[in-house]
Parts: sequence; structure tokens; C-alpha cells
Amino acid sequence: MNLANNHRPGNEEVSSRSRSLAIDFLRGMACLWAITFHAWGAGLLSITSQEPMFRCYADALMRIVAAGHLVAPLFIVLSGYCLFRPMLNEDGSVKPVDWKAFFARRVRRILPAYYAAFVLCSIGLVGFRYLHLSVPGWESTVWYDLPLHLLLLHNLTRETSATINGCFWSLAAAAQLYLLMPLLSLLVRKLGMRTVVLGALAISVTWRRAAMGVIGESDDWVGNYLIYNALPGLLFTFVAGMAAAWINTRGSIVAGRAATAALLWLAPATLVVTFSLGGELSPLTAPLWAIVFASVIVLLDGREHLLPGRIAHGIGAIGTFSYSIYLTHLPILWLVSRFAPSLHHHSLLFLFAGLPASIGFGYLFHLLFERPFLRRASTRKELRLQSDLVAASDRLQGARAA
Repeated sequence: MNLANNHRPGNEEVSSRSRSLAIDFLRGMACLWAITFHAWGAGLLSITSQEPMFRCYADALMRIVAAGHLVAPLFIVLSGYCLFRPMLNEDGSVKPVDWKAFFARRVRRILPAYYAAFVLCSIGLVGFRYLHLSVPGWESTVWYDLPLHLLLLHNLTRETSATINGCFWSLAAAAQLYLLMPLLSLLVRKLGMRTVVLGALAISVTWRRAAMGVIGESDDWVGNYLIYNALPGLLFTFVAGMAAAWINTRGSIVAGRAATAALLWLAPATLVVTFSLGGELSPLTAPLWAIVFASVIVLLDGREHLLPGRIAHGIGAIGTFSYSIYLTHLPILWLVSRFAPSLHHHSLLFLFAGLPASIGFGYLFHLLFERPFLRRASTRKELRLQSDLVAASDRLQGARAA
């Protein structure tokens, strides 16, 4: 009896089967990019050079840092990839999925750490308000922040999308995308992956073109970003990760070559669109970056020899607790900025203060509020598998006896 073929997926993801160094590396890189981006936004980081020959390199590096808003789309592509790959057979067809187990897994994975971060941030905001200290995100809080944050719906209103913790909006968006997984997997089964990709692309580009018309000349950056990154606008980003899983599951040399070609052709075009032709809010920017990120995943996952050796393992180690870092790094950077003003614009001091503090606190938070729930889920899964093995063995022995 082939137990693997009878198992209904839903309670696992790529990293739980056997951790993928490539996926952890990309998660770690995304975390470091997020920390650097928000450190720059908090005034802790400035990369300049007085030497003319190095000035162009410093300017290019600062452009990369300033593009840190792409971290959220990268995490969404990774989520689509990791969640969809266990649902696929080797030929790319979709397996029957235990959706109850799938959503139970999502709840255990996302909510305990998120609620812990929400409580800590809220306590900190109240405490600093009591001390009459100005805190980003507090002045604009409203009475319905609490219920919307608890329900992961706070990204749906201008007033609550950037309060408490500016990173929380993307978690709400990701949670809403998870709710679409049953529909998306059904569409892939009925219509095929290519049709779903093209449909998602059409929806996202149409939404973002319409959003640009609504935004117009408005200088409300938060409101504009909220409209642009509503669920329809992020749909193709998530589906791009699913498509990467579909390509890698089928597994072929052609897939690697196609990913390499996509990167060689699309990466330069994406950079031009992002920095020259309409910038971040161009309707083409997000879909192009989604394709680039998906191509990187296709190219690297299963081809870890392409990664930079020990550096990849070090960054991959950070990627194993990237969720906790992402939840907590913004308030940690604010604390460093608030209580160590001498660090402002001193890049070396940021490397020795803001960056280690964000990673260190993220790891501590992971140990306290994330890993215990992952271990419980892993233990239940092992017990369930042992029970399935015993039942299968009993059935086999009964069949032989008959």
C-alpha cells in the first residue's frame, strides 16, 4: 500500500517536509531587506560617498534599500509557492486537499505570534503615550483598530492600515489570500495553471490601472498604497508563487532554463519600469516583480549549489525565524532610533545596533511565541502519521490472513 498516495495534503508546507535552504535563504534575504528599508525610513541608515568614483555605487545601493516595499510581495510569492507545492502531484495535477487541516495549520502558524506581537506593540504604544512620547502609528489610532486587527481586516480601511505596527497590513492581506486557496486550487484543477495565471494577471493589472485613476494626484501615500495593494491587486503576486510550485513540481531542465531566461530578460525591464517609467505605482511594476521573484524560486529551489555557500546557510538560518523578525523589527528599530539619536545616519552603528537588535529580539520572540506552536503541530502530525501506519499495517495483515 502506498500511503503517500492516500495522504490528503493540507497540514504541511514545503518547509515542514524537509527545510529548503533556498526558501529559507530567500526569507532571510527578505527580512534583512525589510530591516534595512525601515532603518532607512527611521533615519538610522544613509549610504553616501564623497568620492566621485564610489558615488554611483552608493546611489545604486540606496535605490535598492529604498525599494524595500517589495519585501511584502516577495513574502506573498513565497507563501503561494510553499502552500501550493504540497498540493500537487508530480505531473502538476492537484491532489484532494483536507481544507480543515489546511486552515487549522494556517491558524496555528500565523495567529499566536501575530496576536503576541499585537499585544506587545499595543502595550508599548500605551506606555509611551503615558510618558508623553510621540510614537508613529499612535496618533492616528481609532476605536475600531482593535476588532479589525484581531480579525485581520485592518488593511481594508485607510484609518487602520498603518496603525499599531506598519508591517501588519501585509499579514492581513496574506490571510485574505489564504482564504482564496480552495477556489484557486479548484480553478487550477478545472481550467489549468496557465489559464489561472493569465486570469489573475488580468485582474491585478486591471485593478491597478483603475487604482491609478482613483489615486490621481493625491498625496495621501498610505491611502494610495492601500488601494493599490488591495486583494485584487495582490492576486497575481500570490498566483505567481503557485505557478512556480507547479513548474518545479513537474521538474525539468527546461524549467531551470526558462527561469534563467526570464530573469535575464525581465529583471532589467523590471528595474527600468520601477525606477523610470511610473515607479512603484505603475500597473506593470508589481506583476513584473512577481514574475522575477517566482523565477528566482524556480531557479534556486532544488539547485542549492547556486547559492553562496556559508553565507547562504547563515542567511538561511535567519530565514527560519523570519516571521518573528518581520512582526517585531519595526518597533525595535523605532526604539533604537528614539533612545539612541546619535546613531542617526551612521551606517556602521546601525549594523552594530539596529540590525542585531532586530534579529536578536526576533529570535527571542520566535522561541517564546512561535516555535512552541510549531512543535505542537509537528507532534500531532507525527502521532497522526504513526496512527495511519499502524492502521495500514493492520489492514495489510488482515488482507494476507484472508
